[in-house]
Amino acid sequence: MSAKGQSAAVRWLDSVASGARLRTLRRELRRQLAAKGFAKLPELLPEHVAEAVRQALKVLDWEQAGEGARDDAGYEDQVQHHFSIADVEGDVVLLGAARFLARLLPGTLPNFSAACYRGRDHIAPHTDLVPETYSMEEVKQEWPGNEPQLHSCVCQLSCQLRRAYGRGDLASAAQGWRRWRESRAETENLQDALQSDDLAAVRRAVEQGARAPSVPFRRWVAAAYYLNKDWKPSFGGQFVDLESEEGAAKHSPDFNTLVAFEVPRLHEVSAVRKGHARYSLFGWWLVEDAPHAPHAQSLKRPAAKAEAKTKRRKTAK
Repeated sequence: MSAKGQSAAVRWLDSVASGARLRTLRRELRRQLAAKGFAKLPELLPEHVAEAVRQALKVLDWEQAGEGARDDAGYEDQVQHHFSIADVEGDVVLLGAARFLARLLPGTLPNFSAACYRGRDHIAPHTDLVPETYSMEEVKQEWPGNEPQLHSCVCQLSCQLRRAYGRGDLASAAQGWRRWRESRAETENLQDALQSDDLAAVRRAVEQGARAPSVPFRRWVAAAYYLNKDWKPSFGGQFVDLESEEGAAKHSPDFNTLVAFEVPRLHEVSAVRKGHARYSLFGWWLVEDAPHAPHAQSLKRPAAKAEAKTKRRKTAK
């Protein structure tokens, strides 16, 4: 793909035209998910944009990107798998496409990466039902929805914090601000305290936010956006929906096609035949979940904006 082709793809992804297409795709995606919990959207992007994404995937250094992505030891779901994963942030086209996918379900926390399956790569049957936790910094980068609410109380907050902590002692308040400013629950608690004009309540709200270093999320909808031209069933690498009303339904990873489903849903990816490479962008739209017990922190699979890995503590049997 030429630099000109890349630029054209990026321009479209940032254009008004992409916004119009998003609105149409959002309606169709939600309609299909509401009907069967499963959706399939062919021709997701214009041909030239999808081709730019395909070319960007082909030239990634998959040998290096795949390091550490082939071992399930310690992961909560213990699903046998074998394929390569890469972050999208290093390529402007892949990042633009991932952001387009993220915007299909607004108000969620997106987590998308690039994937490549080669000879014998596969995923065993699984449901994708894995809780995830994210630091405030990770949420800050992907969930800006609280900003309008926060801007409305910044001036009031400044005055209240100075009154609550004293002019010479704002270090604790500043730490609390960093912790809770992107957390929906902590933001609401602080807003309530500000409205009450109760200085003790303001202090408690800030301190509560400072004690909440992470936010629990659950995977709401999973998706794979396929970028493979002239793919044949004999190549393997099919997405197999094991909860289809028609039985095990096989979906070829066809070029410019999005497959999405509500989590949990039992599925697998069949082994790719030697000599072929299967490319995709994949991931989840997550929503904030009820807090887990302190001992139940989970490990996130490697994916965009999910580099921090905290293994779940083993429980004695």
